[in-house]
Amino acid sequence: MDGNSSVKQMTGSGHADEHAFTSSLFISADDVEIFKDDVKNKPGKETANRRKKGDRAETSTGTGCADRWGATVASTAADETVQTFDQTGIFLCACRHGIVESVAEMRHSGELAKYALATVNQLLDQLGDDQTRKSKDIGSSCQSMPFMAMPTIEASNAVARVIRFSSHFHWQQFLDLHFKQWNQDRYADLSKFLFNNYKQAGKIIAEFTPQLLIYKQSSGITDTDIQHWPEDELKYLNDLQIEPEIDAIPVAYVEALMTLKTAQADYDSYSGFQFVDNQEAVRSIVQKRTVAHRRVLMAMTAVEDLEALLKVKERWSESSNEYRAVVDYINQREFIRTVCELEGLVVQRLFELSKANLAGTAAMVLTGQS
Repeated sequence: MDGNSSVKQMTGSGHADEHAFTSSLFISADDVEIFKDDVKNKPGKETANRRKKGDRAETSTGTGCADRWGATVASTAADETVQTFDQTGIFLCACRHGIVESVAEMRHSGELAKYALATVNQLLDQLGDDQTRKSKDIGSSCQSMPFMAMPTIEASNAVARVIRFSSHFHWQQFLDLHFKQWNQDRYADLSKFLFNNYKQAGKIIAEFTPQLLIYKQSSGITDTDIQHWPEDELKYLNDLQIEPEIDAIPVAYVEALMTLKTAQADYDSYSGFQFVDNQEAVRSIVQKRTVAHRRVLMAMTAVEDLEALLKVKERWSESSNEYRAVVDYINQREFIRTVCELEGLVVQRLFELSKANLAGTAAMVLTGQS
């Protein structure tokens, strides 16, 4: 949903034409005005800060009069623009395929919340209460999901120059004809798109089914294995972004063993003191030894938790093969994770090119083929 202020109509133009145009696309002014008081204007932070700055400037430097004059001129210009046109634009709602669902007239105003509310209300009446995925760019008062309606909005700009001074009947009639023709073109494009995809799918099925049967027989895979491929692919992509648990948990266990060894050595270093000269030194040693003992207990708890998670029956030692393999992985960990991240970005780029039908075009660009 978005507004278009280009398709204005001058106030008083075509006043002799009293015909009323009926359209299934346009929302009546009465249906729009139902929501005029549902959203009250609230001054934003920027407006409040500007007022505070203006008050300080007026009291300190005496330039508040000039500031108020500039604001008055801007406000007067905006009011004159609104009063010059009877219809200041349209508020349009289109689906993600660009098909126009509804049009509301913006009368003597910009994009207000009442137009969005009236549009949603009509969509709910026509399509049901479960149609809740709507979007709106209306300053910052009613934003949700982003939606690209710019092509539909820009297409209606071509109508602006022929309806600026028309009567209200012909203003609505011309816009209605334009959007209905636009919808027919979008339906034709969508039908062609679906038909071409259907033909392409049939061609792929006919061409690759025999090859798939041969591949299944030669590789020993079944339909069940193929159905699990999307899950395996998702797991593969996730593992490229985040370190797999099969690697992360052993690393955490070896690091916990190193921490325990360091904490135990620190605690043992305070156990060799038998005699000291004064009471203050005794208290200092006892305090340090107590802290070291707490660290040993915490490190011991972490090691035991990881051993339970890994189901380790015998604690790894520095001479064990598992310990050495994890230490080698830790030494190369940063390089391995960098390579995995790069691989993930390359695969992601390949998916993007494939989705845009650009996969395999790099050779053509390098060789100058078209």
